[in-house]
Amino acid sequence: MTSSLTFGYFAQEETTRAASERLREWMSEKLGFRLELHFAGGYEALTRDVESGKVDMAWLPPVAYVKADPTKVTPLLALVRGRQTGYQGALVVRSDAPYERLEDLRNARAAWVDAWSASGFVVPRVGMKKAGIDPRNFFRTESFHGSHSAALRAVIDGAADVTGSHARPKASGDEGFEGSWTLVDGVAMRVLRTFGEVPSDLICVRSALETPVRTRLAEVFKEAATAQRAEIKAIFGADRFTDASPSGYDELRASLAEASKAGLFD
Repeated sequence: MTSSLTFGYFAQEETTRAASERLREWMSEKLGFRLELHFAGGYEALTRDVESGKVDMAWLPPVAYVKADPTKVTPLLALVRGRQTGYQGALVVRSDAPYERLEDLRNARAAWVDAWSASGFVVPRVGMKKAGIDPRNFFRTESFHGSHSAALRAVIDGAADVTGSHARPKASGDEGFEGSWTLVDGVAMRVLRTFGEVPSDLICVRSALETPVRTRLAEVFKEAATAQRAEIKAIFGADRFTDASPSGYDELRASLAEASKAGLFD
């Protein structure tokens, strides 16, 4: 039996790190061995860490998963937010911004999350291209901020005009969307445009990890969604975990390959 495992994720705010430490302690006790945390500097670096075996498991967004070596990275669990395993990719602006249509964003300043973030860069970019707009020469400036909250903060503070985010219908049933911007204090935000369904983020493991260990990890993560509800919400923005279905990412993989071939991310 293993004596320790390393869980990797893209570190964001200090409050998230504090919640991660509390969850780490709880999971270590449940697992019966020490769980270590590894904070990566970006989604690509985190994916490479799983592939190389530097970490045993990681929280990966869908783009990172489909770019990973399938012989080295295996999906274990999918995150469920609200009642959905997936979400919409969206462009989000301040509520008081003058933009009403996608075309109104010409020469605006875009604040992105990470080059491997699905909702925070890739999906909006692909969606704009499908709508007849080439994002490579559309914005005045484009910048990466490392997390959804930091990119949103740039828009809220007036340093940027638009950002990409994940959105889902309001759990209350009211009209409209909720997403990462609802967790950031400041100016009210609104969705300008959505770009269709995106499969969920994943908890992935290195493919060589023993099956009994994988099974126990899945059990403990699912239990944590109830026993450590506040920490799971703070870290992952999730309500629970469900078993992952690799085939659900085939469409995203094909779309990403087509966009990359067209030079959309150059």
